[in-house]
Amino acid sequence: MAGRGITWGAVLFGITCSAARADEPQSVPRASAWITDNRVMAMARTRDTIYLGGDFKYLGPWTGYGFVSSTATGAVRAPALNINDQVNCAVSDERGGWFIGGAFTNVGGLARQRLARIRPDGSPDPDWVANADADAECMVLSQDGSRL
Repeated sequence: MAGRGITWGAVLFGITCSAARADEPQSVPRASAWITDNRVMAMARTRDTIYLGGDFKYLGPWTGYGFVSSTATGAVRAPALNINDQVNCAVSDERGGWFIGGAFTNVGGLARQRLARIRPDGSPDPDWVANADADAECMVLSQDGSRL
């Protein structure tokens, strides 16, 4: 739309369709679902392919509310964390991993009440369990690393 200062970009992608199962919650995408990072403004379907157009630059797997990425390339590292709600803060555990805090209750299939530790390999630590009774907004690790 010339003269309005808006730049519209359209990108078309082909996606193989699969029906959502009725027993899955619709408020949280399946781990195998693909998403965009901005608006989808047009869709067209032919047999088993859907074409999308819109203002997005990313079309790919849903990673949840957080992911571990390579510092060299920015690529998402496996496994996907599939965090089910907002991550507000993160702090290094000083051993190659991270502590995260937020509004989440599940990280990578593990019940975690607003606090979790991510191991150096990018997976949630199954042995570290701490529960917060309110959303975690910020964290700091003690100098000796014994208290979060």
